Amino acid sequence: MRLHQLVVPSIALALLAGCTDDPPATPVAGASAPGIAPSEVVVAPDVSLDVPAGDPASLPPRPEPGDEGGRNQPSATGLGPYQIGESQAEMVADEIVTGTVAANGCIAGSVFYGSPKIRFVGGTLAEVRTTSVNASTAAGVTIGADQAKVQAAYPSGKAVTGAAGVTGWEIVDGTNALLVEITAGKVTAITGGVATTVEQNFTSGQAC
Repeated sequence: MRLHQLVVPSIALALLAGCTDDPPATPVAGASAPGIAPSEVVVAPDVSLDVPAGDPASLPPRPEPGDEGGRNQPSATGLGPYQIGESQAEMVADEIVTGTVAANGCIAGSVFYGSPKIRFVGGTLAEVRTTSVNASTAAGVTIGADQAKVQAAYPSGKAVTGAAGVTGWEIVDGTNALLVEITAGKVTAITGGVATTVEQNFTSGQAC
């Protein structure tokens, strides 16, 4: 009987010990949980998942096709991708011309390049003419510039006479030429291409 009386209080004390209101002990950093080897403890890195919204003004500008070739810079050798001697078939396939090629070889270029007028001769590009207000030669001649500025920028040029009172200032560069069309003292168009083709079409009023 005495043994039985001692066992009952012992069980009661054990139950009371498990019902304490004290919070569970905080595990020590680096200590392993029971039954887990130290090598099995995995610590997750503190990684932030917040991705800041990008400011468009701070992002690098998106490259534009044709900029590397002078998208708005006419020269004796062409304009942007419209380079003298390039294949007509390739330009049509690349869809950088609009519409169909006329009987005189003329067709319009892409609006992205200022909708220049293109002329093909014998299946290759021979002439490109632009009236875009964004066009500017390497010497800074633009549509609307004064005739005096053109002649000062290209002192080696020569005057040529076109149709309907239009004059031109032609700068020959090897077998090619840059021809600046002038109406009432102001630049109205700039053409680059094969020198003989450019001059002949301008003087006869057959420019595209």
